[in-house]
Amino acid sequence: MSVPKRVVADAKFLLKAFKEKPVDYKLAWETLEAEVEEYLRLQTTKRAATIAPSSLLLHEAMEIFGFKDGEELILTGEAPVPGYLLDAITRIQNVTSQVSHYNEAYSRTILDQILVGCVYEENMASQRGESPGDPPATSHSHPPQSIEEPAQLELLHETPLSGKVVFKGEDRILTGFADYSLFYESQEKEAFGTNLVIVEAKKTGFADGAMPQLVSYLGLVSTAPRDRGKLNAVVYGIASDGVVFRFCRVNNDGEFSQSAPLDWRMKGHKERIFSTIRMIVRTAALSSPSTTPIKDPARRKVVLAAFGSPSARVDFGIELFEVGADEEEEYIIIGGD
Repeated sequence: MSVPKRVVADAKFLLKAFKEKPVDYKLAWETLEAEVEEYLRLQTTKRAATIAPSSLLLHEAMEIFGFKDGEELILTGEAPVPGYLLDAITRIQNVTSQVSHYNEAYSRTILDQILVGCVYEENMASQRGESPGDPPATSHSHPPQSIEEPAQLELLHETPLSGKVVFKGEDRILTGFADYSLFYESQEKEAFGTNLVIVEAKKTGFADGAMPQLVSYLGLVSTAPRDRGKLNAVVYGIASDGVVFRFCRVNNDGEFSQSAPLDWRMKGHKERIFSTIRMIVRTAALSSPSTTPIKDPARRKVVLAAFGSPSARVDFGIELFEVGADEEEEYIIIGGD
């Protein structure tokens, strides 16, 4: 459900409206009210229709963002999967009916365990001071009772993403919620990295059904940095049903690469899946400078939306405040340019 925009008035518009004392207050108020209603009507008429990533076909999502087919991603990692993760997945399988194994809620439950395990292991590796080029250290047999420092890698659920696109020659707002996103948080609490990993989940047997949504979200978070010529605008994605995993990447040139599917149940595949998730999580973290806050409005909005706004604003009478360029989409400004 979309959040309604706040209606505010440009200060110049108000000053003009109240510049002179009206002879007929009732007529002046009705005139002002009519102007506001007409402006709102025009804004509603001009507003682009929304489309959902789930309504797109894969080639349509690719065309919207101008993605080109890149080379296949070759995955080679063989890090062992920690015992506590394997035990957790086994327990979930044992207490879940076979019928439930084929719905999306079950897939997300398994994905939760795997993603949390990968993020946890990378956080621990970072705290141990492992070199970025080193292979992952031996995994813990069980999680520690406490962690002294806050985690550097954060996992978000249902992250809102939206942006203006052109679809079939018409302006549209592409909007939806990414099932999972991973981002880097520096130890300076107010500095967030901007390299995201997007994960889309589907029910068992339909992993590739997540690809149009995944491509859409990768496009939304990568297009603005690429358009500005940012040195590193690489983003990663994972489409999975909790069993089959397909890994994707969009590079600085808008080339979309994907791996062959890997099956968690097949010999050697779970290790490659676990290694690859850790690799792209680490790559995203290392690509996010700890001293640079998010400057891209779209990505900053993602993080702020996920954590909630710093404070709720309640209007009592007239309030003067500035609307930043990155916030204009949240407002209908009466009398604005």
